Amino acid sequence: MSYILYAALTGLFLVLCIAASVSAQPISLTLDVKRHELRNGLQILTLENHTLPIISYYTFFRVGSRHESIGQTGISHLFEHMMFNGARRYRPK
Repeated sequence: MSYILYAALTGLFLVLCIAASVSAQPISLTLDVKRHELRNGLQILTLENHTLPIISYYTFFRVGSRHESIGQTGISHLFEHMMFNGARRYRPK
């Protein structure tokens, strides 16, 4: 490809990119997320989408060193070991 053709195509590409970014409108996205809370305090967020016959499930635990109180550090790490390694009374499954 000659240098002039390469330069012309590059310039055209840049002009199209600039034009696309200038005329682009922000995307507005609204999700109908429903929040439920069980009697034990467990919070469940649901978002129904019937376009495909699938389900996605995620579990988030609000635990960790950022949730520990001053003077009670290490509890999250101990809990992690008990969850995955078990204890004398509660063996891992």
